[in-house]
Amino acid sequence: MRKHKKRLFSYSFALMDLKTGMYMSLGSSVKSEKEAFDRVITMLSSLDIDMSSAGLDNYSSPSGVDRFGSAEVYIIPQSSTTLNGLLKWKHTMKDFVWETMDYLKEYHKRNNSESHFSPDKTIPGWNIAQKRSDRIENALLYRRAE
Repeated sequence: MRKHKKRLFSYSFALMDLKTGMYMSLGSSVKSEKEAFDRVITMLSSLDIDMSSAGLDNYSSPSGVDRFGSAEVYIIPQSSTTLNGLLKWKHTMKDFVWETMDYLKEYHKRNNSESHFSPDKTIPGWNIAQKRSDRIENALLYRRAE
């Protein structure tokens, strides 16, 4: 009988400047995408980068929106989303409801970043030979930098 090896799955999160196509911040984790997101925010806060807006496909929660400081955040809220949270979250939800078409035009700019991310993920292949989590994360960052 053949034993199946447990496959590790790695998560990555990146913020990109749409004008230049350059990554502003990268984060990866073997535990969760939320941890990768936290690493990106930590890296971003240590740099002196002034963001005007961010389009997110996840972390549509009050705490996720608030972590971007003064930048406008564009998300598609989940059906179970409430208005509980900070004032910035409430303004984001108000814009989504009352200015839907303009809001969606801004939100869909993130499709440009998806077209940049896709080749970065597939060019070097999907397999990573590393076993330790710190080496896996370094291999992910290296693949993106090639």
